[in-house]
Amino acid sequence: MADLWGGVCGLLRGKETARVVEAEFGAALDSTHAFLTSSGKAALITALRALSRIAPERRQVVVPAYTCFSLPAAVARAGMIAVPVDVDPSTLDLDQEALRRAVSPATLCVIQVHLFGRPADTAAIGEVCREQEVFHIEDAAQALGTTHDGKMLGTRGDIGIFSFGRGKTVTCGAGGAVVTQSGRVGALLRDEVVHLRAPAWHHETAALVSVGLMALFIRPALYWFPASLPFLGLGETVYDTEFPIARLSGMRAGLLGRWRRNLERGNAARQENVAWYSQRVRCAVASGDDAPLLRFPVLLATAGQKDRALDASRRMGLGISGMYPAAIDELSQVRAALGRRVECAQARDIARRLVTLPTHQHVRPKDRERIVGALCS
Repeated sequence: MADLWGGVCGLLRGKETARVVEAEFGAALDSTHAFLTSSGKAALITALRALSRIAPERRQVVVPAYTCFSLPAAVARAGMIAVPVDVDPSTLDLDQEALRRAVSPATLCVIQVHLFGRPADTAAIGEVCREQEVFHIEDAAQALGTTHDGKMLGTRGDIGIFSFGRGKTVTCGAGGAVVTQSGRVGALLRDEVVHLRAPAWHHETAALVSVGLMALFIRPALYWFPASLPFLGLGETVYDTEFPIARLSGMRAGLLGRWRRNLERGNAARQENVAWYSQRVRCAVASGDDAPLLRFPVLLATAGQKDRALDASRRMGLGISGMYPAAIDELSQVRAALGRRVECAQARDIARRLVTLPTHQHVRPKDRERIVGALCS
């Protein structure tokens, strides 16, 4: 209730609330420049537009071939071309050899994703980016608050992207952030953000009610209800380039007023659930230093086993997800924009066999037992 009251106060105070939360977020991540946007996709577009002003002749953006469809959709919305690169099934990170082959004089940047909150190898990919003289963007939309080698994910590359959307470690229903330590890039980001408008207050009033309902129904025992409403699109991933690009509203900033407290509590629960799953699920993808994963990835033996687990989850309301239904190289929009065929066999195999398990604080011990039981059924 305290978070919802914060949203009400933010609705009344508007830009003042957004400025306060923006400053707190930048300070917490030790980032010189931080800007809040209407979504993680909007944050990425803002980043790409800023970088393109430095190298306008470079229009290609390297992306992992297994990731959320929102990423290549945002690249397209920014007027650029997504170049999918295969991923390593043991880490879900970019395949470094494939990456080296993909980078060209037309490459503006490489987007590295900390998928499901699992720390990606930023040192290795950062080195490739420096060698090839391209920008390095960290997509930490699913990894807020995770520290690796003494530094927060999202703060190692030239730019970091975060999301406060539904199901993220900290959420206000929809929202995002872009951060950087670079004065040059920070100034360009500011130039981009200053032209963005905030959503209208009447839209945000309705959104506040929606956020309250989702907070109630996120519990596994009740999740069946919103999941049964097709217009909510829960658990779906779609390639959609039509979405708002705006500043974060005061209402949603108000919902984030206690974000650090909520993040600490939520990540502690996620770490506990990850540790429990790690001891009992033999086909899990290595989590990486027991990070507080947003979702726990499991690479099942066959596509049939995945289908059976998802069917059991739907019947029992367990929250097991099939995540992304195809590799990025299989999307017709990506193929058409690139103008050539790219084969990412490992990403395609992951899409066939991977499921993820819920890790949030509302997952109880008896829920975990039922979830693992469904995997083995």
